[in-house]
Amino acid sequence: MSENKNSALFEIHIGDQVFRATKLSQFVDWTVRERDKWQWLAQASLEYFPENVRDSVLPQYDSLVEYAKMVADQGHEAYDPQGAVDGHYAGKPPSLIHSTSEVGRAIMSIREAFGLDFAALAYGISVNQIGIQWWNPTHARAVFLMSNPSMIDRTAVRSASRADYARWQNEATALLTKHDTLLADKEQMVAELSREADELAVRTYWRTARRSVQLRKSLRREGDDTIADINNVKKAYVEDMKLKASVQYWNEKKGSHANNRQDAFINLRNFGIAGGLIGLVVFWFAITFMLEASGVNVLDWMVIDPPKGRSIALSTYVVVTGALGTVLTVIFWTARVLLRHYLTERRLEGDADERRVMTQTYLALISEGAAEEEDRLVILNALFRPSPDQPSGSDDTSGDIALPALLAKLMDQRTVR
Repeated sequence: MSENKNSALFEIHIGDQVFRATKLSQFVDWTVRERDKWQWLAQASLEYFPENVRDSVLPQYDSLVEYAKMVADQGHEAYDPQGAVDGHYAGKPPSLIHSTSEVGRAIMSIREAFGLDFAALAYGISVNQIGIQWWNPTHARAVFLMSNPSMIDRTAVRSASRADYARWQNEATALLTKHDTLLADKEQMVAELSREADELAVRTYWRTARRSVQLRKSLRREGDDTIADINNVKKAYVEDMKLKASVQYWNEKKGSHANNRQDAFINLRNFGIAGGLIGLVVFWFAITFMLEASGVNVLDWMVIDPPKGRSIALSTYVVVTGALGTVLTVIFWTARVLLRHYLTERRLEGDADERRVMTQTYLALISEGAAEEEDRLVILNALFRPSPDQPSGSDDTSGDIALPALLAKLMDQRTVR
């Protein structure tokens, strides 16, 4: 940054002197100082420095100042400061005299030694605005002194040198003071920037640390949840492998009992129809037998008015009634057995479906991590309880674990965890 700040934007060469502008404002100050050094020309006598010469020379210094201000406002890239300066100082003869050139220093020395009128005459001759009159001793002396600066009064030269030295010393002191001020400002700026950088670094560090801690906590939670999910899946897979055959078995049992129930229902229905018909037929034959034994026409059996003197023997009633009761008893007990078989298959179908649902519910709870080893015992006790068709020593089935009660127990345990 310091190299870019101290590098010259452009250079201006005047004789053996070089002006380097690191800022555009320096170019303006340079032209203003040079113009001010020659303002005394306006005070010279018109006899030595005519008005037309004055109007030709002094405005050129003003135009250079305006040009420098325009360059400072718009930037030097689109302009040629060296070319503009050369247009005034590099001609032969030049349009203007620079104070640092050899001729310029000689004119300044003549001014100190012989006054501003004689120096103004020398200036006009140097820029070829005043013709040399060799018969005029003043003109000849001016040309001689400009050609031989060493012949100018040495006292005046020393006085001018002292004045220039004092001016340069003042300017150098002012520059050093300004440099010290700028240096102090720079040190303060550097200290301020360092402090702000330190504060920013501390804030950034703690912000990064907090985010890192939050990220680690979040990753730890997600890792724990992922591990738990993996364990649940693993446990569910293991249990599924263990209980898969059981689920398949009870599902097949449900289907088998469903088919048996349908067959039992069909058998019960068919036997009911057949038993009813058989009962009607037996009843018909019994009535016919009794009527025929009494001498009554079967077609008129609705009258049931046997002839007088011919009654049905008591033994006939006993035989017919026993035969009819036996047939009806056989039909009743057969129907009862078929009905019990139907109800048994229906209970077994429901029991198989309950066991299948309990097994699948247990697997679902394991996959969610809501079932433990003690829950497995509950499930296994429920799965391997006696079937409804197996004898248990009592008709009371209140000791069986019902599906709603089992699910409620598992959900209560899940809520507690």
